[in-house]
Amino acid sequence: EIESLTLFELYPNPSNGIFTVNLEFNAVEDVEFTIYTILGQQLMNVSMRGSSLFLPVDLSYAAAGSYVVSVKSDDGGEVVKRFIITD
Repeated sequence: EIESLTLFELYPNPSNGIFTVNLEFNAVEDVEFTIYTILGQQLMNVSMRGSSLFLPVDLSYAAAGSYVVSVKSDDGGEVVKRFIITD
Protein backbone atom coordinates (compact mmCIF):
# COMPACT_ATOMS: atom_id res chain seq x y z
CA GLU A 1 0.00 0.00 0.00
CA ILE A 2 1.11 3.55 -0.78
CA GLU A 3 -0.62 5.84 1.69
CA SER A 4 -0.42 8.96 -0.47
CA LEU A 5 -1.91 7.21 -3.55
CA THR A 6 -5.39 8.57 -4.23
CA LEU A 7 -5.97 7.28 -7.78
CA PHE A 8 -4.62 4.33 -9.80
CA GLU A 9 -6.37 3.96 -13.15
CA LEU A 10 -5.37 1.61 -15.95
CA TYR A 11 -7.59 1.82 -19.03
CA PRO A 12 -8.85 0.31 -21.17
CA ASN A 13 -8.62 -3.09 -19.54
CA PRO A 14 -8.64 -5.43 -21.37
CA SER A 15 -6.78 -3.74 -24.22
CA ASN A 16 -4.89 -4.53 -27.41
CA GLY A 17 -1.68 -3.60 -25.55
CA ILE A 18 -2.09 0.16 -25.88
CA PHE A 19 -3.40 1.65 -22.64
CA THR A 20 -2.98 4.51 -20.20
CA VAL A 21 -1.96 4.53 -16.56
CA ASN A 22 -3.04 7.48 -14.43
CA LEU A 23 -1.62 7.88 -10.91
CA GLU A 24 -2.43 10.63 -8.43
CA PHE A 25 -0.89 11.17 -5.01
CA ASN A 26 -1.67 13.66 -2.24
CA ALA A 27 2.09 14.43 -2.04
CA VAL A 28 5.05 14.43 -4.41
CA GLU A 29 6.33 10.85 -4.66
CA ASP A 30 9.29 9.08 -6.22
CA VAL A 31 7.84 5.90 -7.69
CA GLU A 32 9.00 2.99 -9.78
CA PHE A 33 6.48 1.75 -12.34
CA THR A 34 7.09 -1.81 -13.59
CA ILE A 35 5.19 -4.13 -15.91
CA TYR A 36 5.69 -7.89 -15.67
CA THR A 37 4.35 -10.93 -17.46
CA ILE A 38 2.34 -13.24 -15.25
CA LEU A 39 5.50 -15.40 -15.05
CA GLY A 40 7.56 -12.51 -13.66
CA GLN A 41 9.47 -11.38 -16.77
CA GLN A 42 9.98 -7.61 -16.66
CA LEU A 43 8.73 -5.81 -19.80
CA MET A 44 8.98 -2.18 -18.74
CA ASN A 45 10.43 -0.15 -15.89
CA VAL A 46 10.13 3.61 -15.42
CA SER A 47 11.12 5.79 -12.46
CA MET A 48 8.99 8.89 -12.00
CA ARG A 49 8.57 11.78 -9.59
CA GLY A 50 5.43 13.80 -9.11
CA SER A 51 2.01 14.06 -7.55
CA SER A 52 0.10 13.38 -10.77
CA LEU A 53 1.52 10.95 -13.33
CA PHE A 54 0.00 10.13 -16.72
CA LEU A 55 1.74 7.35 -18.64
CA PRO A 56 0.71 6.14 -22.10
CA VAL A 57 1.92 2.56 -22.58
CA ASP A 58 2.39 0.61 -25.83
CA LEU A 59 2.75 -3.14 -25.35
CA SER A 60 1.08 -3.96 -28.66
CA TYR A 61 4.02 -6.28 -29.39
CA ALA A 62 3.25 -8.43 -26.32
CA ALA A 63 1.39 -11.72 -26.56
CA ALA A 64 -2.23 -11.94 -25.48
CA GLY A 65 -2.57 -12.82 -21.80
CA SER A 66 -2.47 -11.53 -18.24
CA TYR A 67 0.11 -9.01 -17.03
CA VAL A 68 0.93 -7.19 -13.80
CA VAL A 69 1.62 -3.50 -13.12
CA SER A 70 3.56 -2.69 -9.95
CA VAL A 71 3.93 0.82 -8.52
CA LYS A 72 6.50 1.06 -5.72
CA SER A 73 7.23 4.15 -3.65
CA ASP A 74 10.65 5.03 -2.31
CA ASP A 75 9.41 4.30 1.23
CA GLY A 76 8.73 0.65 0.32
CA GLY A 77 4.98 0.78 -0.31
CA GLU A 78 3.63 -1.10 -3.32
CA VAL A 79 0.35 -1.35 -5.23
CA VAL A 80 -0.21 -4.04 -7.87
CA LYS A 81 -2.88 -4.34 -10.58
CA ARG A 82 -3.47 -7.01 -13.19
CA PHE A 83 -4.47 -6.30 -16.75
CA ILE A 84 -5.26 -8.30 -19.87
CA ILE A 85 -3.97 -7.96 -23.41
CA THR A 86 -6.24 -9.44 -26.07
CA ASP A 87 -5.50 -10.34 -29.70
